[in-house]
Amino acid sequence: MNSWTTTFPDGRPFQVVEDTPCEKFARCPSFRVFLSYRGGQEKDAIHLAARIEAFGITTFVAPRDLRPCDDWELEIERAIASCDALVAHCPPDFGEGDWTNKEVNRAGRLGKPVFPIWIGVPPTGPVTKYHAMQLNGDDVPVLEIVNRFTAFPRMTEALVFAIERCAQHGNFLLANQLARCFENVQHMSDEQAYRLIRAHNRKTITNRYGNTNQIRAATNFRPSYASPGQSVLTEKINELTGLSVSHGPNGDICDSPPTSVVAPQRAAAKPAFTREISRDSYAEDRYMSAVSRTQSERKVSSPVSPR
Repeated sequence: MNSWTTTFPDGRPFQVVEDTPCEKFARCPSFRVFLSYRGGQEKDAIHLAARIEAFGITTFVAPRDLRPCDDWELEIERAIASCDALVAHCPPDFGEGDWTNKEVNRAGRLGKPVFPIWIGVPPTGPVTKYHAMQLNGDDVPVLEIVNRFTAFPRMTEALVFAIERCAQHGNFLLANQLARCFENVQHMSDEQAYRLIRAHNRKTITNRYGNTNQIRAATNFRPSYASPGQSVLTEKINELTGLSVSHGPNGDICDSPPTSVVAPQRAAAKPAFTREISRDSYAEDRYMSAVSRTQSERKVSSPVSPR
């Protein structure tokens, strides 16, 4: 924390305490990436950070996040220590920078994964010992970078946050990219599963053109014709949490009959689960009403023997 001592108008001392950018970065619950870049590449680094942040990842870029009067050397060292991975934006002269080499070496000593992106000719320096993505053009395939981190538990929190945000004001392209990343998730808590279900079942209209929840429209997040009750989203929830959920008649995710020993125990512990996640559309009430009407019609239309 930064602190300064000043005085009130009457002369009494007063201490101002403020969190540093690194402390805010370290407290973020989602996946944290430190972005290393060469001098003169600030705009490209900030643009890459913005594209990575669309997937719920928190990034630290020195020229954007540091403020005047910050001890930038100390803040950079702390940010590397608290990050989950270092992404290096490497033009050909990346290895000629003293601080870029220090950042890569410090991340390696701390056991942080280093993901270099070679822009054109491979650079020199310590970054060359890490397997890199080499680009011939200007467009960095961010989806490949994000997929490298899906094995980390914090990456699940990042994707859950991005899916919640996309359900409110996202676009169809981003929703499909999130669905492709979500296929590789390896960790999930019950709380994250409930947040995903609420985001999927959310009915939203974001503008006057009627754009609705893009998560429901994403190709891999909606049920397939071969398996109308399941999708990648429900299969991952059932696989990683032990819950038993499926898509109902109107597409909402709701409880399904237990398929394992764990599911009945969880259902008994949370009896209001179905009502909570289908409350907006009343899918359960409509389904039960349809069943009752069908049974009544069968009784009325049953054949009667002639007399």
